[in-house]
Amino acid sequence: MRDEFNPHFTEFLSNSSILLKHGIRLDGINLNSWDMDNGVFRALVKVFRVLQNFRYLFSPVQSCHWGRVKYLYRLIALSILLLLISACGPSEVRNAPLPPAQDPHSRGIAVASHPSKLNHPVLEPVIAKQTPQSIDEDLSSEGNTVTENAVHSELLDFASPDTWKDLPVIPEISASVVQAYAIGISRGNNPRAFSKIGDCSTSNAWFLGPFDDGEQYYRLGEHTYLEVLIEHFKGSFNRNNITTRNGFSASSTLSPLWADPEVCESGETPLACEYRIHKPSIVFIMLGTNDRWHTDHFEENMREIIEYTLDRQIIPIVATKADNFEGDESINRTLAQLAIEYHLPLWNFWAAAQELPNQGLEEDGVHLTWGPTHFNDPEVMKLGWPTRNLTAMQVLHALWQAVQDASVDETAVLR
Repeated sequence: MRDEFNPHFTEFLSNSSILLKHGIRLDGINLNSWDMDNGVFRALVKVFRVLQNFRYLFSPVQSCHWGRVKYLYRLIALSILLLLISACGPSEVRNAPLPPAQDPHSRGIAVASHPSKLNHPVLEPVIAKQTPQSIDEDLSSEGNTVTENAVHSELLDFASPDTWKDLPVIPEISASVVQAYAIGISRGNNPRAFSKIGDCSTSNAWFLGPFDDGEQYYRLGEHTYLEVLIEHFKGSFNRNNITTRNGFSASSTLSPLWADPEVCESGETPLACEYRIHKPSIVFIMLGTNDRWHTDHFEENMREIIEYTLDRQIIPIVATKADNFEGDESINRTLAQLAIEYHLPLWNFWAAAQELPNQGLEEDGVHLTWGPTHFNDPEVMKLGWPTRNLTAMQVLHALWQAVQDASVDETAVLR
């Protein structure tokens, strides 16, 4: 290696333990900024595509664990590491600005660091701006009337690191969120479709899938008001989302290397691919557990996901997590802060989990305790997964009900 060490390669080495432990994860690395021969780069992309298909074949279906193939992945990852060592070096072009016409999500180009808060206009997609705005400010700037404050007051004092813990499990839905939803519907988002973004905790077998499988797979108990929701969003509960996979982190969602080559376009990120194909009106964002390996990039990646989502007038439901895998609760704090900053519905699942034995977690302190989707069984409702599914449905119902109360016309897109 040369005397001047490539900072991107340093980042790769810092993540190599993750790569060896969990398979191929190049989270947050901008391959375009590396000084390598174009032929080598293209070859690497092809290798990753092949390995990605290989990973589909061998990854466990209903588990977050990779034990069955970990030694094989270590061998593959080590080979790739050696290839990168021989190909990379410092480059003067890594700080070159992006051409203004390129979209980082559709073209697979990593976006440089941006200010702590960027514009995310609901009406017109942009990559980045300098002046901070919220959904309310975006709508009012377009002449829309906003009569309600944000979901939570932006004056909420975050001086205390534990303030987010007092936020409710089910958020109050603001008029500004409903207006943004209505604009999305008028522009082609499907009012009967929602998407999921997350790791194995969003697997259909665990999260909401039973509601598409038939009444024999769930029991609503006293929550019969959810029946209309199950009918309305039929087909989304058990749909295979491109943005859900074992080991997913926030940066995985933004990397074309994680996109499904069978359905995604060349250079397309999983996030862009999912929205293009499914055209959801709502999306559950359930990330953070696998971001413990790189918490320093989590906020930046989450901002990019949120802004890309809002640019397409899709309403994000941001969820806190039950675990504290990172050790300092910083990820949940970041999730809550971002939801308040962008005036988004915050599903504070962490608060619901505190009422459960062992906070609804298995002995490993990471995975939720499993139970069937039987909301009528008090013993089952002491477990993590039934509580997660019930509170998720309650948040979805709160948003859906707010839309119904506002008499949003959802028929135009269906004609």
